[in-house]
Amino acid sequence: MGMDETTLAGSMRAVFVNLEDGWPFELLANHKSATIENFLLNLPGYKDVEVVTMDLFGPYRQIVEAVMPQAAIVADKWHVTKMANEAMTQARLKCQKTLQENERLELVRCRGLFQVRHKKLSAAQQLSLDGWLRNYDGLREPYWIKEAFFSVWDHASRESARVALHNWRASIPDDLEELFKKAINASVEWENEILNFFSYNRLTNAVVERRNKDFKAIQRQGSNNDFETIRNRALFGKPAGRKKAEYLAKLKAWRETNPTCVTCSQPFDEAAEESVKKAASHPLTPRSFTIGYKECHACLQAEEDWWKFGWKANAEEMNIRYQAMQAAKEAAESEGS
Repeated sequence: MGMDETTLAGSMRAVFVNLEDGWPFELLANHKSATIENFLLNLPGYKDVEVVTMDLFGPYRQIVEAVMPQAAIVADKWHVTKMANEAMTQARLKCQKTLQENERLELVRCRGLFQVRHKKLSAAQQLSLDGWLRNYDGLREPYWIKEAFFSVWDHASRESARVALHNWRASIPDDLEELFKKAINASVEWENEILNFFSYNRLTNAVVERRNKDFKAIQRQGSNNDFETIRNRALFGKPAGRKKAEYLAKLKAWRETNPTCVTCSQPFDEAAEESVKKAASHPLTPRSFTIGYKECHACLQAEEDWWKFGWKANAEEMNIRYQAMQAAKEAAESEGS
């Protein structure tokens, strides 16, 4: 289960998403602790929930620990790592104030490079970034501390990630502890929840964040949409892809239990069709749209006959009609003259 909150219709609302299928199953009118706790206590199967993902919101953790003590809590990776990016931004802004105008503007243009993992930059981008890091101590140390924090999530096991996290905290110089204070405190206070990321299939809250964008889109589609309208559309509305998938699944199940010809919709007699197929001088080729469906021999034969004779008859009929139209047109022109 994924938990989060988002602003809809002017107020903060608690959001709950099933991480297995990515579909929201509740939007609460507020995100107060009492409201959420009451909802979870009345949620069918709440004692069977195994994992809960969330951001670093303390009250959510307290509620889950009280209501669902069997569930492991996973702190969302993005909410943790963004603290290191925020520290890097502060260091860059501090460095900008010491530069000349042209250098300051160039650093502003390059600001995005400091937020991306070094290994994900292109060769040209790495060259540009490394130039800044070599020439300015105020950028170099914070950047590599930020990179070391991100690299914790590159580890494959919980134990190796725990060691890397402890080494990261110990490696921060005293003069930069204040800059990375938020990340340090979060890594201590939420250490178990951060490390649960490695024990529970590397789960994150990304699916919930994606759903929050969908809720915002629903809100924008109608300027007068109140919370109940947004909630109903979010929980019970279905995108076209999901509707189509469900329809095709139902249609397939119906066809398997009620075999009918896809062309004439008449009952499909398997035994009769098999006997006709064996007696035929040559097999009839099913049409492309019938793959996966049933089509009776009569419809297949009618289709083959049309390709042999029907299109010629249609062409002759169309030629006769065209000649009649031309004759009528010539007659009308002669009368007019």
